[in-house]
Amino acid sequence: MAKYVLAADYTLMTDFRNVPLATFFSCLPTDYWHSRLVFKILANPPALNDKGQPIRVPYGLRKIEASLVQAHGRDSVVIADPRNVERYIDDDTEVVGLHSMDPLGLGPVSMSFTMGGVLTPYTKAMFLDLVNRVQRPNRKYKIVLGGPGGWHFDCRPDMQESLGIDHIVHGEVDHLVPEILDRVIRGDAPQSCASRTRRLRRSTRSRKSSARRCTR
Repeated sequence: MAKYVLAADYTLMTDFRNVPLATFFSCLPTDYWHSRLVFKILANPPALNDKGQPIRVPYGLRKIEASLVQAHGRDSVVIADPRNVERYIDDDTEVVGLHSMDPLGLGPVSMSFTMGGVLTPYTKAMFLDLVNRVQRPNRKYKIVLGGPGGWHFDCRPDMQESLGIDHIVHGEVDHLVPEILDRVIRGDAPQSCASRTRRLRRSTRSRKSSARRCTR
């Protein structure tokens, strides 16, 4: 299997039958039968290729995949179907990367639809399901979270540890991701890492960012 297993939760993989603005239904609460019915009708399963992998994935996740493929080869990276992501994880896996948008349901639409977080939106429920699926007892691989939803864990810092997320990466780091994940694998990466630039300077000794900040 692959060294890097990437995934996003179900709400980011379905195309909601291409209905305009239907993506907002991912913020519906899971608590009522009528909202569950609407979600079940609109949130169709993601289209898969002949290997059972999603064809359409979030753009940011595809950029991470491309960067890792360029650095380590096609066979080292896979984007998994969130409904069975666990079957892609084996002894060869060193990093599981999760793309997030609204992982804890703190986005403005989710907060509006759930009475300020009293209820649980599908964005949060599906993310928690994904995180649970990638956990294993005594696992050796690292779980790394990225994507626009990383800020939720700044607001709920205790959730990172309770969900078993080893590292959170903030900002656009597709150009830096091979370096960041190498540090994760070596065990010398901070729990939270932020990039403040899109530019890289190349040298004969290493590839490094012109301005990058990593904080614990």
